[in-house]
Amino acid sequence: MYESTDATGFNWSGVAATMLLSKRATDAQHYFDNPPSSQLAAVFTQAATLLSHSGLHLIQPYPATIVQSLAPAAGPAAGNTSITVTGEFFTGATKVQIGGTSVGFTVVNDTTITVKTPKGTKGNTVDIIVTTGGSSPQTGSDQFTYN
Repeated sequence: MYESTDATGFNWSGVAATMLLSKRATDAQHYFDNPPSSQLAAVFTQAATLLSHSGLHLIQPYPATIVQSLAPAAGPAAGNTSITVTGEFFTGATKVQIGGTSVGFTVVNDTTITVKTPKGTKGNTVDIIVTTGGSSPQTGSDQFTYN
């Protein structure tokens, strides 16, 4: 539930988040109506941006970024391997690191990022870390091996 009074004096106390999104984040370019849970982080980020210009303040607890898989999970030490990183909460990513090296990346959607590997050392296994508000934890799912 969202609890606040907006700039027009309407009291939103006890109003469900979906009603807030539908009523306050709707304009000629945007319409949010009960988005699926997989899109909530992106919708709330966009809604917060829209609302911040209206005098309202929305505090959003943003879930931690999670890397669930890499395809492929191995490639040549020469680098330049295209990887699809799959996970959750990638919208708003500010940095991707492969083995501690920051690399260029493309956020395809909230669950997919594409990157190219830098040069590496044959036989080394490195973590791929995605940073939004915080960084994804290191897990076995985020490891890339140079062969």
